[in-house]
Amino acid sequence: SPDVPIVSLDARDRESAKSGLVAVTEYALSRLSQSVW
Repeated sequence: SPDVPIVSLDARDRESAKSGLVAVTEYALSRLSQSVW
């Protein structure tokens, strides 16, 4: 789907993995808040 972001990260690098998880979480929460209303 064109709406789904692709997150590039290096799972071996703690900061990269953290940034990727934050991006995915923010995306999921934004989708959830859109579907509730």
